[in-house]
Amino acid sequence: MEVYVLDNYYLAITLLITIGYQLFFFAIAFSLKFDKLTDFAGGTNFVVLAIITLAFSGHHNGRQIAASLFIMVWGVRLSGFLLFRIIKTGKDDRFDDKRDKFFPFLGFWIFQMIWVWTVSLPVTVLNSPNVTQYPQPAFGTGRDIGGIVLFAIGIIMESVSDVQRYIFKSRQSDKSAICDKGFFNSDQPHFPCIEPIHSIGPTRLFIAFHSVFKVLSRKSSHTSLKLIKEDIQDNMDVSCQCGAITFKTPLPKPLAIYICHCDECRRQSSSAFGCSAIFPSFKLPNKDLMSVYSRPTASGHTLNCFFCKTCGTRLIHSTPGKDIVSVKGGCIEGLDWKQARHIWCKRAMVPIPEGVERDEEEPDEVGLGADIVITGSGGGRDDEKRRLEKKEKESKGKGKEPARISEMDREPTQPRRKLSAFGKLKIRGHDSETDLRG
Repeated sequence: MEVYVLDNYYLAITLLITIGYQLFFFAIAFSLKFDKLTDFAGGTNFVVLAIITLAFSGHHNGRQIAASLFIMVWGVRLSGFLLFRIIKTGKDDRFDDKRDKFFPFLGFWIFQMIWVWTVSLPVTVLNSPNVTQYPQPAFGTGRDIGGIVLFAIGIIMESVSDVQRYIFKSRQSDKSAICDKGFFNSDQPHFPCIEPIHSIGPTRLFIAFHSVFKVLSRKSSHTSLKLIKEDIQDNMDVSCQCGAITFKTPLPKPLAIYICHCDECRRQSSSAFGCSAIFPSFKLPNKDLMSVYSRPTASGHTLNCFFCKTCGTRLIHSTPGKDIVSVKGGCIEGLDWKQARHIWCKRAMVPIPEGVERDEEEPDEVGLGADIVITGSGGGRDDEKRRLEKKEKESKGKGKEPARISEMDREPTQPRRKLSAFGKLKIRGHDSETDLRG
């Protein structure tokens, strides 16, 4: 499971690590008056940030690993070459007028902090919880391949040009001589990459940039994974009855919709059935306006039920440690109910529409790649007893230790309630429970 530190994009923690890392090497360089660690600190800082954010990320995929590995390789190559060069030359002429002056020398290190942190941002955000919580396309798309090719070309050009310039400088008695060999034959080695842009023309460039900025300006940072694919305006609105809590769904459409006719769902919805729209897990919105009622289920899970403190509307159900959550369907504007799968139909109190996907009980496999509690206790008293006893017999038949079924488990799981002296119903909320992953 991913680690949440300060913010869900890892911006603050990476900034603090960068500042601390650079100040540590600054103290050494300024105290000892030598330059051998300055560039080394810059290159290795990229490696440190990539390793930490990748380790904090709980959901690793090929794209994260590749991007993190690429910046590590680049940082190691850069810092290694610069360390080798400074050992050979003995000092860096850039610091001749700053090395003994605290604030001018510190100014360079502050600039290096900004450089490291900003250039690392793409990998930092890619590894952050606000991106990894959303489903991502499998690694190996055309864009992935294009990115790998561009990285390979770039690091080869950079490595070769560094060697060419180093050899040129080492053979020149005049240290002010300008390298004009190899990639440096065209003033700067990056010119081959930007010269083709001249042929496009300013008008086409303006149109292209204007289109890109127009698209990006409509995006929300809450859906950073979908900056290019989806507009957050397409996502559905969710609201409680009193309107105190409103938010957008993390995706324009749910991964699945279930209409459950079991006894527990009827109780919790005070209706003939309950409706659950399944989405990827996301950060709990308006946490100060919500309470949570947590209860065990007969299947051994814990169900966290989040509701509005003001009007009592149930909004979200989650199972700790799972990657998907249930948003209550009646709170979602524009939900397409025709796509719903009906479960526990044998307990239904209303007719089931013809032609819909249905299960007489709770399906064994929901097809989402995650084991989530999508119903309450399921069925009725007799159904639950039979199901638990069947699981106990199966455990004995396989030679495993029989599952322990307590008297509480043999009865339908009831919400834990507390009555005041005046007979009013109170449900214990846990305001400190704010993470949908539990």
